[in-house]
Amino acid sequence: MRSLSCVRCNLADESLDHILTACPFSMEVWDLIGSWCKVNLFYAFHVHDLYTFHYSRAGDKNWKKMLNAIILIAIWSLWKSRNDAVHNMVFSTAHMIFEEIRSMAFLWIPNRAKKVELDWDSWCSKPCIS
Repeated sequence: MRSLSCVRCNLADESLDHILTACPFSMEVWDLIGSWCKVNLFYAFHVHDLYTFHYSRAGDKNWKKMLNAIILIAIWSLWKSRNDAVHNMVFSTAHMIFEEIRSMAFLWIPNRAKKVELDWDSWCSKPCIS
């Protein structure tokens, strides 16, 4: 029988809030995203905080929508990474997850938004849509 402890840090029992916000592994991923997006203090205490984070940021409507999309992709990637660790014993690094998020967002956002063009080099330095 599998332990209830977090497979990443073994510091707390697994819960949605722990896996996505409190685990040192997820916090490292959020720090990488915050640095990339040039967003200070990317902290969340509950999953709900992740869903509403973009509302409290400065920027126009498109910037906030894009930030929200990146957050949703990050949630999916962190959950998928957790499942890989639990079920397949495959452990990705935070940098690997971050690169997956950045790549998925680059492909996903232009296909979900109207008239969006992205340039990979610009995207890697700071996400923006034109």
